[in-house]
Amino acid sequence: MRTHLIFGSNTGVGKTLITAALTRAKAYNYIKPLQCGSPCDVDFVTKYSPVGFESSATTLHNFSSPISPHLASIFEGRPLSDASLLASVRDELARLRLRGGEGSDHNHNHNHVTYVETAGGVLSPGAASPLNRNGESIMTRVVKSDGKGPGPGQYFNLLGEGFGDSSSSSSSSSSSSSSSSSSSSSGDVKSKSKSKSKSNSGGEEKEKQPQSQPQPQRQPQPQQGELWGYTPQAALYKPLQADGVKSILIGDGRLGGISATISSIECLESRGWDIDAIGFLADADQSIVGDNSVSIKEYFMSRYKKDASTGVPFVFSIPCPPEEEDDLEDYFSLGEVQEKVGNLAEELDYRYLNLHA
Repeated sequence: MRTHLIFGSNTGVGKTLITAALTRAKAYNYIKPLQCGSPCDVDFVTKYSPVGFESSATTLHNFSSPISPHLASIFEGRPLSDASLLASVRDELARLRLRGGEGSDHNHNHNHVTYVETAGGVLSPGAASPLNRNGESIMTRVVKSDGKGPGPGQYFNLLGEGFGDSSSSSSSSSSSSSSSSSSSSSGDVKSKSKSKSKSNSGGEEKEKQPQSQPQPQRQPQPQQGELWGYTPQAALYKPLQADGVKSILIGDGRLGGISATISSIECLESRGWDIDAIGFLADADQSIVGDNSVSIKEYFMSRYKKDASTGVPFVFSIPCPPEEEDDLEDYFSLGEVQEKVGNLAEELDYRYLNLHA
């Protein structure tokens, strides 16, 4: 089962749309490990899939909040470690291989393709956060106390709870104590009188203070093999390379997108990813001078001076869909779109059978 991980140089660059176009070329499996908000990408892909294909589409972890997964997991109180996320992707790939009768052979059937679409950009995190470990989110303390979500101030105050070691905590405490002692010995009468007046004031003054102040607690250390930090998805999914998974990068076709795309290319290469193809939604405003795919081809020409047979990514672009259209069936049926997606599918077949055999 041929498998491609779909990365993006940013959010909103067309990962789902180009993936949907690819699924129209042959039988496919589509996996969305992390979905945040709606509409669901699975629904979009299946809506435009050709009838008759033996295909499947699955969301592994669905968050209702339309924000980054590592924030959604905090606010919704649903911790998800990097190890658990990676394991769920591997389990789904193994299930699909067994369903196709492939056993442990990762390269058995090139006629059935699996696309795993990541969330955001190559350096966007998964769903893990240092604030969200061992089954409970720190944020739930604030949410439970007032029934509302934490405000920005509360969020950043809580950020300090899980960082630093005990020595830094104690040194900070002793520093604070020493500072307080020094201030007292220097005769800071205003500070003393202000503190005294607050302690002797009535209920009105007390109501301005939080009803309960949980003491800062040091976050538990991650279990062996568990990652709870900010792990870029390019690194998080890196173990999938051992399973024969290759990558496709969807670059940023907008003005200013050349730099973001090259940064993404170098991020993936530095982590050992084989990039089979780099695609763009062509910006109509750049049609006179050529879209960003032209610049990326120049980048590879000047950098490697190699042809496609040596493994340089296949660079392509397809036109942007009309913004005002809700139904894109006519768009996917355009001759230009079908031709370019067909060329890409043939190139991926060639690479799979010849370069990755």
